[in-house]
Amino acid sequence: MGDDIKFNIDEVAEDGEPIAPEQNARKFINQCGVIVRDNIPITIREWNKPKVDQGVSYVDERSKNLLWDTLMSHFNLPKGLTDGQRLKVKQFALKKMATQFQSWKKRLYSDYIKAKKKTPEFTGALEKIKDHWDAFVEYKESDEALERSRKNKINAEKKQCHHVLGTGGYKRGVPKWEAAEAKMLAEGVIPKTAGWPERSRNWFYVHGGKLDPATGEIIEKADLKTDSDALFEAIEDARKGLFQPERE
Repeated sequence: MGDDIKFNIDEVAEDGEPIAPEQNARKFINQCGVIVRDNIPITIREWNKPKVDQGVSYVDERSKNLLWDTLMSHFNLPKGLTDGQRLKVKQFALKKMATQFQSWKKRLYSDYIKAKKKTPEFTGALEKIKDHWDAFVEYKESDEALERSRKNKINAEKKQCHHVLGTGGYKRGVPKWEAAEAKMLAEGVIPKTAGWPERSRNWFYVHGGKLDPATGEIIEKADLKTDSDALFEAIEDARKGLFQPERE
């Protein structure tokens, strides 16, 4: 992206995510990944400062501010944003960069080290990692890294509810779900989710729940079954006035 090119962001969500115009919002997200890959060495181990200082490298606040300033050199935020709103946009961007940075390192490990045991051709987007590659490989093959990977895998397997929302988030998901339900209603089909609380309905869809467009009944996916049963029971109890949430 050229230094003289700037894109306008006209609307920002409550959590700081740029949402309009959609094309520029996507550019904002994509540019977060480009900037973090270009400016943070792959040998940096942590995004945030560890609670216990053991000499582990991390992205310091000065570097994060530089990433933010670089990003904003390509975008104009809406006029009239308060300092608090601008801070939320910054926090959203840095959180997105953190995720993209970790995903970048995982892809490098998976594509070149774990299975293929090869060195990439340091051209194009990979050119800037050349000077850090040997140290990156050394750490990834160390006992410390392998043990950490083992623990992370165990923790990941404990998660029972995996969302399938995709990169568009709720911004793209909600209109799609509403359109599908509206089509059913127009055809005389009552969707099972009709009358559900919005959050319950969104949770159902985001974790892979589907409706049969011909009947409006639920098509349960295996990874949702256990939790969806409890969800359906809670919704029915709420309708009957029997549901008492535990707030402790």
